Amino acid sequence: MSVASSTTREAVVDWLAERSQGWLAPLAGDQSLDEALAQRSPRWRSPPERSGRAGGAILYPLVYTDTPRVTAQQFCEITDAACEAQRAGTDVVLAGIPTGRARLTNDAGDRACLGRIVQAWEHRGYAVEAADAVHTLPAVATPLVERARRSAFRRRALDLADLLVAAAADAVGARRVYLGAHVQARRNLGDLESVAPLCRLYGSEPLTDPPAHAKLRPAGSDALWFLAFTLGLVGAERISSARQEVCQQVREAVAGVWNDLRAQSLTAHQAMARPAESLELRLTRLGGQPAAGAEAPVVVPLFGAPTLGASTRHFLTAVTTVIPAERVTLCVDDLTPRFLYRDPGDIGATYRSLAADLGCGLRLLSELDPDDLRERLATILARLSADDLARVVPRGTLARLRGGPTGYDAIHLAVIAACLQTGPQPGLIATKSANLAALHRLAHVTTATGALVCTGHDHASPGDTPRLVVEDAALLPTLRFTDS
Repeated sequence: MSVASSTTREAVVDWLAERSQGWLAPLAGDQSLDEALAQRSPRWRSPPERSGRAGGAILYPLVYTDTPRVTAQQFCEITDAACEAQRAGTDVVLAGIPTGRARLTNDAGDRACLGRIVQAWEHRGYAVEAADAVHTLPAVATPLVERARRSAFRRRALDLADLLVAAAADAVGARRVYLGAHVQARRNLGDLESVAPLCRLYGSEPLTDPPAHAKLRPAGSDALWFLAFTLGLVGAERISSARQEVCQQVREAVAGVWNDLRAQSLTAHQAMARPAESLELRLTRLGGQPAAGAEAPVVVPLFGAPTLGASTRHFLTAVTTVIPAERVTLCVDDLTPRFLYRDPGDIGATYRSLAADLGCGLRLLSELDPDDLRERLATILARLSADDLARVVPRGTLARLRGGPTGYDAIHLAVIAACLQTGPQPGLIATKSANLAALHRLAHVTTATGALVCTGHDHASPGDTPRLVVEDAALLPTLRFTDS
């Protein structure tokens, strides 16, 4: 590659990085993402209509396996929930959600632990109160049984928490639920208002820097930023300077809470054990009617993380068990990772090696003509709407009083669309379950009519055979074999 073309490629990276910064204004449904990006602000400005909104208490579900404990993620989330509740003029109600398979044998012990956890925040002026563990709440049996009768358990680790949290909300009369660690809004929480956390975290200490390999904000995790932002100490979507000063301010505000919890052995490295989850591939419809005749190409859009995780390898191995590898093309975003990691290294080499190992085709965004790519991204941003983005960001993000979508959220959605358009015109898209919502919103910018959705890849073992679930028989010709 010539020096001139390399410089142009870096200019595209700089363009993406600049537009990824800042907070988006409140989204208007018919507004294009290009217009939304033009109105973004480098610092958070609480819109007048979202300031001090009154409402009922926010339920925070503390998920645990056997004994109530608080992880670093949950510590940040409970603090955030208390700050969000204060901004709304209400309180946080903390309910224990036991999800382990062990018998419930010590209600008094759980109640005492939950009480001491709440007191750690109460003693420092945070509006947090305890609602006890869900199974000890009065009048919980009837709503729990009603919801259980209507539920269909596909993924126990998520569906059980969904059911128990909804029952706790019924029992305490809460209509807003904080979607904390190990909680997703599925069938039972779908009719309740949700509040999303600011980001997921690394590590077991909430007041330390993320590891060197972690993805940077605004896409990644930073516990110090999480706490500083919700406490109102910073307004940007990342801490770029004065980190030591910000750390001192955060410690003065919340370190005492964490120290109290740790002194009473109320902290933990993880909230629940790794769930046993079978590897599953689900064949589902995305857009129009599948074309008859020849099998169409299969595209796998991937974020080009510098280090390949085990879950990505398990996902791709599962895909190539049901689709011939020569029909699969990996379309990799190797541009945005260049400004989201401290040392991205040679991303292209990593994914060339992966494609060679699998026998798949490969298309890197960095290999496209830079001028054409920038024009394509600009066209996509003008075509996608704020409503598209609102349907893709994590549930509860738009309900927050402080914090919301950033420029990166819009850029990331556009880059996914570019990955779908720059490879072979697909008939099928293979994806992890977390990305399915985005693919549905992008169905109008791709030729794909179906998706092969993988679940259970996070905890799969080498050699696990995926179970195939076919939701639309018309898509079966795209596969090598069926689940007969």
